[in-house]
Amino acid sequence: MRREAGKIQQMVEGEDMKRLIMATTWLPHPEPMTLYERPQPTRNYLTPEEFEALPESERAMYSEQVYDGYYFYTTRYGSPLAYLRPLQILHDQFASTAEPNVPNMFRGKRIVDFGFGTYGHLRLLASIGCSVTGIEVDPLLQKLYDRPEFVGDVPPSGMDERKSGPGMLSLAFGSWPGDNIMRGKVGDGYDVFMSKNTLKRGYIVPPTDREYDPKRMIQLGVEPEVFVREVARVLKPGGLFLMYNICPKQSPIGEAYKPWADGRSPFEREMLEGAGFEVLAFDSDDATKMRELAKGLGWDSGNEPMDLENDFFVLYTLTRKR
Repeated sequence: MRREAGKIQQMVEGEDMKRLIMATTWLPHPEPMTLYERPQPTRNYLTPEEFEALPESERAMYSEQVYDGYYFYTTRYGSPLAYLRPLQILHDQFASTAEPNVPNMFRGKRIVDFGFGTYGHLRLLASIGCSVTGIEVDPLLQKLYDRPEFVGDVPPSGMDERKSGPGMLSLAFGSWPGDNIMRGKVGDGYDVFMSKNTLKRGYIVPPTDREYDPKRMIQLGVEPEVFVREVARVLKPGGLFLMYNICPKQSPIGEAYKPWADGRSPFEREMLEGAGFEVLAFDSDDATKMRELAKGLGWDSGNEPMDLENDFFVLYTLTRKR
């Protein structure tokens, strides 16, 4: 990740954004972790201690998997530095309303990430003085990250020791906002509610013109109107709600539907406004800026290069609570 950071450090603007990149130097180095995976009937993961406690007859359902430090930071979703583009959008929005000569847009902010997918960007934000909460349902990520050494107070990165106090990182695993326990864990009073590649129309709103696999859809657990009202509830007045989605081309009619290829907002503008949001950008195109970052991260090279010119689409929706 540090090599990636060196290649893209000139692509961000603002002191806080540059601090985020520099903070990769102080990310922790996790030891490889052994887990036991059961894919069916529902995906489950056990620590070695939990696996040893199983009856012998049940152990055959599990296979041993080792997750190294590289997987810890990339998981199935790639470099956490891909978050720099949505974070730049938030940074610029904060800067547009900040008092003159305020250099740090993120310090002291409370941020929640819905469907965070990987740990690195949460840790980076906490290391520059943010209080960050990640929401996830993935049982593997819970085993990897929900450990005392990776949550709680986060000391400032080396470059920030004199500039900011410690940040805070907390994780909540389960269905939000439908589960009351999860609502309590997440709380409220946030400056930002963000989601990258999770709140896509393709995942939330079933298509009407073709068949689809329900297992590939995301179940919010509540009606869309309720979800949007809950996002508004957990934000402070003036708080920002950002949905940022990177997508490939949709498959043609007759081929399997790809829900991840429809990155439009799953919530109509009228629904957002009805929940008390001012819409600042709706399904806005950010492909040019994200393509530049993607090239810096090497997405167009390697064993499975992406076609960044012809098969790469980026849309974001940004709203502000009135």
